[in-house]
Formats: sequence, C-alpha cells, structure tokens
Amino acid sequence: MNLIFDSEHVKVYDDVLPEEDFDILFEWFNKIPFFFPQSEGVWNEVWDANTDVLKGQPFYFPTGEIPTLDGIDKAVIPVIEKVSTVIQYGKVAMSPYYYMSGSGLKWHNDSRYKQAFTFYCHKYWSPDWGGEFQTIDLKGEDKKLIWKRFDNQELLDLIMSRGIGQFFHPKPNRLIVNSGILHKINQTTEKSSDRLTLQGFISEYGTSSN
Repeated sequence: MNLIFDSEHVKVYDDVLPEEDFDILFEWFNKIPFFFPQSEGVWNEVWDANTDVLKGQPFYFPTGEIPTLDGIDKAVIPVIEKVSTVIQYGKVAMSPYYYMSGSGLKWHNDSRYKQAFTFYCHKYWSPDWGGEFQTIDLKGEDKKLIWKRFDNQELLDLIMSRGIGQFFHPKPNRLIVNSGILHKINQTTEKSSDRLTLQGFISEYGTSSN
C-alpha cells in the first residue's frame, strides 16, 4: 500500500491489496445482494443520479482490531486490515455500493463523522468516464450553509468564488481517506462501467454511525 497524496483533509493510497486479494474482492462484489438505499431528510438530496445507486449489507467493526464478528465475509477482511492501519480510532460502518453509469454525489461534508473513506473495487476505469472524487477547501465558510440543503445556490456561489479545488480519479485498488472537507463525486458518463466502492464512516464510540 503506497501513500501517494497526503494533505490535512485527504490522503490517497494506491495498490492497497495484493492482486489476488483484489480479484477475490471483485468476484465477491458480483455475487452479493444489493438493494436500493433508503435515505431520510436532507440525504435524499445528495444522490446526483440519472440511474440507480445500489447498496449492500453494511459491516461494523472497531479500528485497531481484526474483526471477529459473524457475517463479515473473508473477501472483505484484507480491506478492513489495511484500512484499520490508516484511519483514526473509533467504530466503523462500511458498506458496498454499486453506482451504475450516470450516477454521482452532490457537494457535501461528512462533518458528523471523524473520517470517511472510499475504496474502489472495480477492475478498470477510464479517465474519460468521470466519477472523480472532487474536493474544495472553503476554510470553514461552508459550515453555515452546507446543511441547509445540498447544492443550494449560496453554497454553489461560494464554491465558484474560490474556484480552485482538487480531484482524484476512481482508480482501481485505490483508497481515499477524507475528513472535514467539502467534496462531491462527479457524475459518470453513460459509457462508463459501473463504479464499485466500499464506503466507510468512522464515528466516536458512544455515537451513532448510521
């Protein structure tokens, strides 16, 4: 696992799993059941999709320990072992997501969590397909706006006034760990393959991770 980008709010690791473990995880992704996620409140507005987004059964585990919980498939254990070495101490809720072509996520901030992470599980991705993890640091100016509603005009104006951010391609076998920064997932093109991710959120003990 190689750390290729390191900033205050975003860390990016490539070649997280050995090829054999990554292939097993990909095969697991194509066998497990998925369902349509049910969001409540403002989270209904975060999906930026012309097509379906599917979610698999979540896993829960503490960092710093190899989970012994029943129901965690062996294919996922190598990811959990790697992730646990680079995220903060806390309880983790991790779910597989299946983003079909044309899907994305609007601007949001995972401020209710200590950290969040995304691990890309698809086998191939073209830089022409979109799906980039895009960030912009508004130096806290967004905090009074972001939870009014997603993509509100005030927030969009604030983003455009700064006008400079960063993006990271959804490269296979890549892990992105983020905290305290506004971000979005750009919509994928109609010609893209499905984007497969393991998405995790780290909470303090004694708080809800749902």
